[in-house]
Amino acid sequence: MAFRIATNTASINTQKYLSANQATQDKALQRLSSGTKVASAKDDAAGAAISLKLNVKAASLAKGIDNGNQAIGMLQTAESAMNTASNILLRLKELATQAASSNTVDRDKLETESNKLETALDNISTSTKYGDTAVFGTGTFTFQLGDTNSTSEQVSFSQVSVSAASIGATSLATGGLDSVASAQAYITAVDTAIASINTNKATIGATMNQIQFQVDNMTSMYENTKAANSTITDADFAGEMADFTKAQILQQSGVSMLSQANQAPQMALSLLKG
Repeated sequence: MAFRIATNTASINTQKYLSANQATQDKALQRLSSGTKVASAKDDAAGAAISLKLNVKAASLAKGIDNGNQAIGMLQTAESAMNTASNILLRLKELATQAASSNTVDRDKLETESNKLETALDNISTSTKYGDTAVFGTGTFTFQLGDTNSTSEQVSFSQVSVSAASIGATSLATGGLDSVASAQAYITAVDTAIASINTNKATIGATMNQIQFQVDNMTSMYENTKAANSTITDADFAGEMADFTKAQILQQSGVSMLSQANQAPQMALSLLKG
């Protein structure tokens, strides 16, 4: 058996394992305290890169879901205004039907009411807004429902109008109830307006359904993307606690063994005592 004093190999070897166990313990503590196992790229270079892509996609999907819900809110605003317009047209049809009969008196009063209702239709068309955006008009709305610049992730909707002229042709906006003939023409104009409103409401309803289905799909994609990212970055508390406990026990035993290894060279003194 050889006794060496200048180089304590046993102590050096024990210190190496102590350092390794301390590093394992520190990493486990970091993961347990932060809840993530990829705190920096050095922990998992490939995982960190994939996680960044997944986080970007998840954030974009979340915003796409918001866009879709807000788009549905805008279209619901338009639909509610059209319901009001439908009620106005119902009353106009009643007035026109009454005026189209020869026994009707006080046509001027019917005319006055119809003019007011036509103005109400025009006011609805110009004043209905979602936030600061006019709902009715002649433009096109485009809703971004995804994270890429693709037509498959965009829904377009052509604006409609509920003004008297736009839905009932000229006769509704300029016609009157001052005679049987004009009232009969007015009935036809109101019927045309009602058909126009129904068509527009059907278009709005179909667009809302289209958006809702895409929102549902994006919600599933968001959930799966977050779940995939979780498997890469989230710490496994059971496993990390097991690693921490193991490293802690080895650290404690290592300190004891280091003390023993440091005492070994002193045994050489017994050889000098003779």
